[in-house]
Order: sequence, then C-alpha cells, then structure tokens
Amino acid sequence: MRKANLFFLLFIISGILFGGVLSAVRGEISDSKSGKKIEKVKITIESLKVKNLKYTVFTDKKGSFYKSGLQPGVYSITYEKKGFLPKRRVVRVGISETVNVSTSLEPVEEAALPENEVKKALDTFENGKYKDAIEKFTKLKEKEPKNPVYYFYIALSYERLKNTDKAIEYYQKSLEVKPDFTFSLQKLGTLYAKKGDFSKAIEYYKKAVEKGDSDADTYYNFGVCYINLGDNKSAKKIMEKVIELDPNYSDAYYQLGIIYLGLGDMQKAKEYLTKFIEMDPDSKNARIAKSVLKSIK
Repeated sequence: MRKANLFFLLFIISGILFGGVLSAVRGEISDSKSGKKIEKVKITIESLKVKNLKYTVFTDKKGSFYKSGLQPGVYSITYEKKGFLPKRRVVRVGISETVNVSTSLEPVEEAALPENEVKKALDTFENGKYKDAIEKFTKLKEKEPKNPVYYFYIALSYERLKNTDKAIEYYQKSLEVKPDFTFSLQKLGTLYAKKGDFSKAIEYYKKAVEKGDSDADTYYNFGVCYINLGDNKSAKKIMEKVIELDPNYSDAYYQLGIIYLGLGDMQKAKEYLTKFIEMDPDSKNARIAKSVLKSIK
C-alpha cells in the first residue's frame, strides 16, 4: 500500500516538474451568426515559449474539442474552417489547469468553387510550400475576389517567406474586402512594429480592439508600441487593460512597473515589479526588476 502511495506521489511530482500532464484546453466553436456549433474546425495549439511544440485537434459533431497533456505555458490558439474567417488568440495554461478557449467564427459567403481546389491550397500551405500556396490562393481569389480569406493566406504565405512588404500588401487587401477582419489587423500591427513603425502599428492595433479584438496579447503589443514611442500615459492605460483581460499576464506587470518608475510613482513601481518577480522569477527581465527594486528602496 505504501509503495502504491509513493508511486502516486512521484507521478504527481513528475507531472508538476516535467510538463503538467494534467493541463489542457477545451472549448466549443459556434457560428457567430446562427449560433450553431461547427464541426471539423481545425484547432492549432502552438507554444510561444517552446520551439516546435505544436498540436492539432478538430471539433466533433457538437463543435467541441479537448486537448490534454499540455506543458504549462503560453500558447497561440488558431481556429480555421472553410467558409469562416480564421481567428487567433493567446492563452496561458497553468499546472493542472484546464482553460476554456471557446469562441465563435464569422461565416464568409463563398462562391460554388470546387471543394478540392480550396483543400489543395490549404494543404499546400500547411505543408510549408508557400510559393505554391500563393499561386493556388491567387487563382482562387481571381475566381472569388470578395473572399478575404484567400488574400489572408496569400499574405500569411508571404510572411512565412520573410517578404514583409508583400505580406503587408495582401493583409491590407483582405481589409479592403473585410474592414473588420481582426486577424489581419493584428498581423499588420505586428509587421509594422517589427519594421519599427510604431505609429502605424498602433493604428492597426487600435482598429483591432475597436472592431472587437479582446485578446490580451493584442493589447499587450499595442501597449508596447506606445512604450517605444515614449508615451507612458497611453501605455499605462493599455497595460492595465491587459491585466484586466488576463490577470496572469506577467509581462504586463513588468511593463507597468517600469512605466510607473518613469512616471515617478515609486510605490506603484515597487508593487508591480514585486508582483512580476513573484509570477515569473525565471524571466530574463526578473534580474532587471530586482536591480530596479534595490535602487528605489
């Protein structure tokens, strides 16, 4: 009996130390217009911290999905289904935690294109043949120019090929067809930020949140752009929104600590930096936070 209990204890400890075997994400996907559950939605779960840690699951007939065995960490969740706008969000999964990532997808009116043409284009993209994917999606958008999804995948293919200017061009084309396409707005914000054009990035992140994007990661990147422009007051407001959306978003506490330091509020700076260190002691910024705390005691 003791051996059995010892084995169970070791199993629990190993789960905590080596990946949180009980951690999971679950959800239900519905049509934003009809409210009906959507079958066979592709859910891609990709770690933003661990390279090549990626999973793919599909919703069942009830529009539900479940993925267990996840390491605790930060994941990008992408939702894709033919006939619907793709969607992305970022979530944090704690040890032995099951996070609900339910959402709705917006349907897109499609012409009666052969199913196999669309599937071949998507499969080509998924297989990493991005030049071929551009060619296939270009042919599809010529037949169906009012479908923003094809422009989106052309843009994403160019982005994967490191052709930022062409990616920006096609994300913008997708917005000409669908101005409230938040995924494209997110992408444009990210690409302009990488180019160092933070004012332009802010323009797109602002549109994304105005169009209903409530992802904490979008808000965080939005706030970082203000930081890069030296606008601490605007950055503070955005970072506070990040914590409102996701109280476990540790990097937002760090940024707020630095922001309050710049604003001369030492008490608030201490509060947020201390909280950050408690939440993420192994972060590369933890050492900076500790140095700052020592300097303002």
